[in-house]
Amino acid sequence: MLGFLFGRAQKVARNNSDRTEEFRATLVEHLEELRIRIFRCIAFLAVGWTLGWYLEPPIYTSLSNQMREMVPKGIKLIEVFRNVPDAFMLKMKLSFSIGMFLVAPLIILQLWGFIAPGLKESEKKPFKILGPVSVLLFLLG
Repeated sequence: MLGFLFGRAQKVARNNSDRTEEFRATLVEHLEELRIRIFRCIAFLAVGWTLGWYLEPPIYTSLSNQMREMVPKGIKLIEVFRNVPDAFMLKMKLSFSIGMFLVAPLIILQLWGFIAPGLKESEKKPFKILGPVSVLLFLLG
């Protein structure tokens, strides 16, 4: 399972040199890597959306209660749906947002796994500082 999450396609050495810059992938290998990572992101999103579907009722209740507390006393708050599918679409949108929030770190990790092999060490250096700070800010947010 971890290989599916964090696996990387094999890079083939085109020259017999010991330099790391000589490890290059063909266009087809890049496209295969991209296809694999996109499928992983879709799978993560499907799992996150499913989890969001089950987490949506308590989160919706909590948000609704907070909104009701902000309304001044004496004013009655009524939820209005103008079309038949609006209530269902609200549930779908909220569950998708919850799922996207849950799996965003995994999707970003897949994006980084695709981009990082093409960067030189000097280009990766700022991300070594930015990555942990971003995770900390994500958790604090």
